[in-house]
Amino acid sequence: MELRGVRHVYSQALELRVGKLRVRRFSLNRHLPEKGWVETHAHRHGQFLLYLSGSGRQRVGNRVREVAAGTVFYFTPGCAHSFIEGEGRKPLCLALDVDVPGAVVSLEAVMSGAALREVRQAVSQLHGWQAGEAVVSPREAGAVLVILDGMMRAVGMLGEVRRAVVPAVVRRAREAFQPGVDGESATVGEVAERVGYHRDHLARLLKRATGMTPGQLRDVERVKRVKRELRGEGEIADVAGRCGFGDPNYFSRWFKRQTGVTPGDWRRRRGGRGIVDWGWGRGRVGRGDWKFFRGFWGCNFWVGLEIKGLPLASCDGVLNLQPTLSDMSSYIPLISSGVAGPLGVLHLPRLWQKASLSAVGKLHPDYPALAPGYDTMVLGALGISTEAFAAFINSAKPTYPQCEAWVLEQCGGALDADAIEKLNSDIRGYHHADEVRTAVLGANGIADDGTILDAVSLNNLDDWLGFHQQVIAG
Repeated sequence: MELRGVRHVYSQALELRVGKLRVRRFSLNRHLPEKGWVETHAHRHGQFLLYLSGSGRQRVGNRVREVAAGTVFYFTPGCAHSFIEGEGRKPLCLALDVDVPGAVVSLEAVMSGAALREVRQAVSQLHGWQAGEAVVSPREAGAVLVILDGMMRAVGMLGEVRRAVVPAVVRRAREAFQPGVDGESATVGEVAERVGYHRDHLARLLKRATGMTPGQLRDVERVKRVKRELRGEGEIADVAGRCGFGDPNYFSRWFKRQTGVTPGDWRRRRGGRGIVDWGWGRGRVGRGDWKFFRGFWGCNFWVGLEIKGLPLASCDGVLNLQPTLSDMSSYIPLISSGVAGPLGVLHLPRLWQKASLSAVGKLHPDYPALAPGYDTMVLGALGISTEAFAAFINSAKPTYPQCEAWVLEQCGGALDADAIEKLNSDIRGYHHADEVRTAVLGANGIADDGTILDAVSLNNLDDWLGFHQQVIAG
């Protein structure tokens, strides 16, 4: 049965029998980024469901149960169930379609940490199925039975029910990871000190209880704060600052790694209110506002936008309507902040490229055109306002030499050499926060051994990885 909202990492038909118990199919499913739920459905057979990661709420009949890593369900044939995602990463779950003689009620429980680790180890033996192998080896069949045994023991079919008890250390760690008023989250070391455990021991306790590392748990709590902010008003860059992210570019990429969508896309899908440029002014729109616009202009094209799920990005008059960037050709800016043009100003070529792509609607949605950080540092050193620079790029759409000529004209025909030297030194010497460095290097498979510290190099790695994922790997 194909379900909207999930995709098979792999799925294998089986014909395993242990006495009268029959295993029909094994599936490893990942919830899709564009969906936040799995619709109500039922099966003609029984089904075991185990969540390896992610969180949310499982509705079983008229009951709702909280779900986290290690939560396992058994659904009897015909039992209606659905799922609504929680905060953080997309759920990954195992499904075993089974016939269990004598099972007449649906069950749920939470696996112990040791049992969950055993199941994950068994799943690792089934990686060959990702290539579409149809022949099930005895070793793979054995791994499936180990998984089934763990699920049945968890819900009490083969022993005592493992009841869902959240250890006190997890509650205290979640509370300690809550972002402060300034949006900053405590470091893992600070949380360990508050909770009263050595950092390594806390990591082992959290991993055993939740299946997550302290850093992953910290990200879950931080995502909750970000989503609360996105439901309100204001620019994405402002949200980044309120949530403790000094670099809006990194914030967008971090949020997409956590949730599968950019902050702007998440806000539009969840009904948050953002700023829209009409051409003659700026206004705020949210979900449902398209009806007002259609009535105001009498333009049926808005109906098409709503049906296709494309939120409004900009409008010039009545006819020049543009869908969001995620539905158009978009480009990751690959000019490094460490590159200067003839004027010798670092980052200015990259700023020109980002603003130029944005002016024609082709800047990748993970990258703001003008944001606090290097962008404002460069323009500040040149004495040029962000509004003036954006207006010039949007109207003139200059080549880079034309851009430098305009900059020179704004500066009275000459640059302050000392100011530019200080700017370049600040750009070369800027370091990201430890968590940013660790995340970027980890995503690129590079050891965080202290050899790569500067933000320019880390940004380059992040851009190149994004380019590879978008263009090369697909």
